[in-house]
Amino acid sequence: MNVKPTVSVIIPTYNRAHLIDRAIQSVLNQTYQDFELIIVDDGSSDNTEEVVKKIQDNRIYYYKHDKNKGGSAARNTGISLAKGEYIAFLDSDDLWYQDYLSRQVSTIELSLPDVGMVCCGIKQINQDFYKELKPSIIGFQFSDHLKRASGICTSAFVVRRSAFDEIGGFDNELKSFQDFEFLLRISSKYKVNYIDDILIEYRLQDDSISINMELKAQGLQCIVNRYMNDICRLGLTHKYMFKLGQYYVMSGQRMTGFLCWRKALSYKPFYGKIWKHFLISLGGVSFYRQIILLNRKRFFLQRRKHQKAIKK
Repeated sequence: MNVKPTVSVIIPTYNRAHLIDRAIQSVLNQTYQDFELIIVDDGSSDNTEEVVKKIQDNRIYYYKHDKNKGGSAARNTGISLAKGEYIAFLDSDDLWYQDYLSRQVSTIELSLPDVGMVCCGIKQINQDFYKELKPSIIGFQFSDHLKRASGICTSAFVVRRSAFDEIGGFDNELKSFQDFEFLLRISSKYKVNYIDDILIEYRLQDDSISINMELKAQGLQCIVNRYMNDICRLGLTHKYMFKLGQYYVMSGQRMTGFLCWRKALSYKPFYGKIWKHFLISLGGVSFYRQIILLNRKRFFLQRRKHQKAIKK
């Protein structure tokens, strides 16, 4: 590896031997080449190590945990090994477009020191459905994150190493919403700059943390516990309790979900969305999941048709 690369790229991975080569190649094919690539294997039991070590590039460093510790721990291990002035992340099932690093690094280098992080737009792909998320639309200040109640994937982050040194790394206790919690923390201390163009593809796999509802419920519960004062201050309690209840119901914990929805209604009694979801959930967890999935697919299809119409 370079002694002092400008950028340290960190790929955390776990049992993604069938995908990681594609992610690595998307880094090696960047137009910007002043980087080191740190791959942190979080205790994989497949042939991830074999796949990585077949790639001959002296900028690649492979480190393996002796057991699975979670995505946050893997990213933090990468940060501890990093030598770059800037740190970028790429999940092993995501892809960067070729000009990702050049544009992100240029943006953060031209920013004032009070900008701790830059990010870009993403294309989120779930099987045949996709949607595009652009920072100018979703906002990137502390209150914007809380109002949206979700983050943007870490594969879109380039962060100053000095910012990590001040606020710390990712929270090892969280099994989901790690990106969201980190965004809340860094945006409470630093400004966040952005590029509005789509520069990455973020893919949801069958085993993705993003579609595991039990882990999502646990992660969001931690967020609510830590930031409840700010959530209440911004008048968002009903929104968070609805979303938390939805995750609990979809994970099979209906009674816990119902309690969350009851609390949401205590703040906003005529919040029709909750009553609608409550009635659907009476048909059972499996039925509720099917209805939610169908609604999401219909939403993605409508967006896709709209995007095609605009291109014409």
